[in-house]
Amino acid sequence: DDLITFSSPENIKKGGDNTSLNFNVGFPIKKTKVMLDMGVYGSLGNSPMYINEIMNKVKSQSLGFNASLNITPISWMSWFINYNRNANKTKYTIFTQQNQTYSYQGISSDINFQLPNKIFLTSRFNYSQQKNERLNLNQHQPILGVNLYKIFGKKSQHEIRLSAHDIFNKNLGVNQFANSNEVSDRKSVV
Repeated sequence: DDLITFSSPENIKKGGDNTSLNFNVGFPIKKTKVMLDMGVYGSLGNSPMYINEIMNKVKSQSLGFNASLNITPISWMSWFINYNRNANKTKYTIFTQQNQTYSYQGISSDINFQLPNKIFLTSRFNYSQQKNERLNLNQHQPILGVNLYKIFGKKSQHEIRLSAHDIFNKNLGVNQFANSNEVSDRKSVV
């Protein structure tokens, strides 16, 4: 019952404000072989809204970090590793039982090989963890996909491919957010 709130949109003279920051840097560790990218991002929000003629101020904050390492040791092999972590907090001045913290962290690895005779082997592994105690979410999600393909023809315009997607059968899309008048929790099989 405490998950449902009724409100109506209206203009507020002293409306809210939102501020965000994003900083990224990338540099080579070994010229043309290893590249590192890192970044931090964050946002602060303040959104006023009347609910049943009572002023509700929603304060939100988000902070995250990402890093990627691109490795190409030889011309026929490349490896890309990515990490992302963020935490989001949303607090309400009324209906405080709807306050929530959502966190996400994920790591992915893409590896690509060019084999002889224009044969390619690629794989992508993703592992993510999402948490939101208020919505009883604690999801660990490994996803693995592998492709084997051959390019052929006089101008290399044809391809035959064997693909395996979601080998662990765990591909569930989760999208969560909270703002001044809505908390959304959407899950879908991808």
